[in-house]
Amino acid sequence: MTIDCVKNNFNNIYDKIVNLKDTIEKEIIKINNLYEKTMEDLTKGYSKKHEELLKEENELKEKLQFEVTKYKEQLENNLSIAVNDLRVSERLLKGIEKMKDKEENIIKIISYISKANKTQREMINLSKKFMKNIHFNYEYNKSQIKFEEYFFNGIPIPQNIDIKDISYNEFIISWNIELNDFGSNNFKYILEIKRENENFKKIYEGNEKQYLVYNLLSNSEYEIRICTVNNNVYGEWSLTKKIKVKAFESSVLKETYRQNEFINKLLEWTNGKSIKLIYRGSKDGMNNKAFYQKCSNKGPTIILIKNERGNIFGGYASNSWLYNEFNTQTYSAPDSFLFTLTNIYNIQPTKFPSKNNQKELKCNPKTGPIFGNGTDLGLKDDFLKKGGWTYLGDTYPDVLGKGRSIFTGDSDNTNNLFKVKEVEAFLLIK
Repeated sequence: MTIDCVKNNFNNIYDKIVNLKDTIEKEIIKINNLYEKTMEDLTKGYSKKHEELLKEENELKEKLQFEVTKYKEQLENNLSIAVNDLRVSERLLKGIEKMKDKEENIIKIISYISKANKTQREMINLSKKFMKNIHFNYEYNKSQIKFEEYFFNGIPIPQNIDIKDISYNEFIISWNIELNDFGSNNFKYILEIKRENENFKKIYEGNEKQYLVYNLLSNSEYEIRICTVNNNVYGEWSLTKKIKVKAFESSVLKETYRQNEFINKLLEWTNGKSIKLIYRGSKDGMNNKAFYQKCSNKGPTIILIKNERGNIFGGYASNSWLYNEFNTQTYSAPDSFLFTLTNIYNIQPTKFPSKNNQKELKCNPKTGPIFGNGTDLGLKDDFLKKGGWTYLGDTYPDVLGKGRSIFTGDSDNTNNLFKVKEVEAFLLIK
C-alpha cells in the first residue's frame, strides 16, 4: 500500500488525520486502554479452554508493561515520524475499536505482538510489517473488520490456479487475483516451474493472467508457482500447483530409454513446441487408406517408422498430406526432411535435409506417403505385408554416406526394401 494510492482513495479521511501528530499521545492511551480491556475480556471468556494462551498473555502483559514504560518516549517520537508514511486511515481506527468483539482478530494481534523483540526499532518494524501484511476491510453494515488473507504487502496473491492440458507435454496455466480497496490493475506476474528435485526457474513475466507451458519431459512431475509484482514490489508466492506429464503415447519410442531425447531432437529440428499422435498403424490400420484418412489436410506431420530389425527412422512433412483417391498429388514442402533415430551403425540421431526447389512430397492413391521425387522413403499400400522402400540420395542427400542401409538395416546396402513393424504419425504443434 503506497501513500499515493491511499491518498487517491481516501482524501476525505486523510484530511481528518493531518493533525494526528498533536493527538498521538491520546491515541496511544486509547489503544492501551483497549488492549487492557480486550485482555480482560479474553481472560474471562477462555480461562478454561485456553490455559496455555492465558499463561502466555500474563507473561506478555508483564513484559509489555516494562517495555512500554522504558521506551514510551522513544516510541512516541518514532511513531510521530512514521505516521507520515503510514497515514493510518479513519476506517482502520474504527475497525480497531470494533475489534474487541472479534476474539479471533484479537488472537491474531497477540500472535504478532508476541513475536516482537524488546528493542524500540524492532517494535517499530513489527508495527510496519503488521500494517503491510494484513489488509483490513471495514464493513460498515456488519460493523466488523474482515481480514483478507489473499494479500501480502498490499499486493494480491494469485488465486484459483487452473491447469488445462493441450497435448502430452503442453499445458495452459491460468489464474486470477482479488483486488482490495487500494487495488490497481497495473500488475505483472512471474511464473516459475521446477521438475521434481530441481530448483524453481522463471519461465514467464508479463501482464497476462495465463501462459502456455510446453516442452515438458514425458512421464515427469512438475510444480508451478506464481507471484504478483506491482512497481517492483513483490507479493507472496501462490501455493504450488502440481503438473503430472503423462508418458509419451508412442509405440515406436516407448521401448527405448532415449524416448525424451528423441522427442526433444524432433522438436528442435522442426521448431515445434509439441507433437500430438493422430495415427497409429497397429490401431487404425496398416494401410494407405487408413493413413490418409487420419493424416490428410491436418498440417505439418512427423512420420515415425520402426522396421523389423529395430531401426527407427522417418520423415517430417512441412505441408499437409493432400490425398486424392483418383490422382497422384506431388507438391513442394521446402522444409521437409528425413531422419534416423536408431540404426545398425549406432550413429546419433541425424537429419537429412532436402535439396532446394524440389518437390518433396507425394500422395499416391496406390501407395502410402512418399518423401522425394525418386522415393527417398516411401510406404506401399499395405504397410504390414508389403512394407516400404528407399532410394535415399535423390531429393534428400545422404549426409552420412551409408546409403539405403541407414533405414533398411541391411549392411550390404543392396536391398532397398524393408519390413514394417509399426508406423505412427504426429501432428506438429508450433
